Amino acid sequence: MRKQLIHLFSSEDEGDTECLTLYVLQIPV
Repeated sequence: MRKQLIHLFSSEDEGDTECLTLYVLQIPV
């Protein structure tokens, strides 16, 4: 999971900001 999160953060420049936001919203706080 953590690797996937880091990957999304690294891919933010590729325009995956929406995916990153959705992924963060799915994380139980």
